[in-house]
Amino acid sequence: MSTKPSHQTVRRLTYFAAIAQAGSIRGAASSLGLSVPVVSAALSELEEELNVTLAVRTTRSFALTKTGEQVSAAARKLLAAAGAAMDAAGGRADADLSGSLSLSLTTEMAAHWLPPHLARFRKHFPNVTLHVDARDDVVTLKSSIFDLAIRAYGPSHPGLDTGLGQIPLQCVSKSIPELRYAQGGWTVDAPLLTASGTDPVLQAWEPTNRIELPITFAETIVVTNRDAARKMALSGLGVALLLGIAVEEDIAQTRLLPLLPELSFGVVSYDVVMRDTLPSREARAFADLLRQTVSDRP
Repeated sequence: MSTKPSHQTVRRLTYFAAIAQAGSIRGAASSLGLSVPVVSAALSELEEELNVTLAVRTTRSFALTKTGEQVSAAARKLLAAAGAAMDAAGGRADADLSGSLSLSLTTEMAAHWLPPHLARFRKHFPNVTLHVDARDDVVTLKSSIFDLAIRAYGPSHPGLDTGLGQIPLQCVSKSIPELRYAQGGWTVDAPLLTASGTDPVLQAWEPTNRIELPITFAETIVVTNRDAARKMALSGLGVALLLGIAVEEDIAQTRLLPLLPELSFGVVSYDVVMRDTLPSREARAFADLLRQTVSDRP
């Protein structure tokens, strides 16, 4: 005798189907627009509910069990049936969206990274009411009014895939300060302007020789946010570590000059974090569009 599945069972099966397709919990979290802990918890809850082991997972590997493969196939049929039901209703889940969507992200991302993505979203979903909150303090998403947050992590090595997408970092100043090369690294006779408590020693990468180089600054000056760091750099007060897209125009018009342009100062990796386990259609549509934008890049 079978037990009638609850809506939670359906949610867990949906997540498990994504895990099986991606071959990892992290990959499924990215495709679903959810955090890794939420997806991992759903898998554990499904295993407990069914009283079976669906996947053997370690820190380095992930593999479905035989039962997991069978449950995965059943979950795919479930999702296919749901898609067929929506087709029969004459529409898609994201068709004619007219709700609201609230985003939270840093001021630098809001000013320089977000505009083209918002323009694309508005083109696809013109009836969705958008609210963008740009701030540099910490937001507890679960207790907030925001549907989703764009969270950035960095600086990190440009070769590491640590998030949904990556934005190159650039070190710039109004004029090139005195540089000294010694003991396999550069010393910069100027302060580093940063929006966080970054160590005055940065690791840069030389792509040609594939080596890392330490870049030591005279001191670190922590400012309110990266936009403030850019303005201080324009005033000649130091070297600012910024998103490359934030200073493209400044560099093109020589208002700011790149420091050691032959080196890479890493990237900021960003990801989408949903407030709710079952996000709104508008939030899912934005996350899907963003993932499509990243996958379209050469």
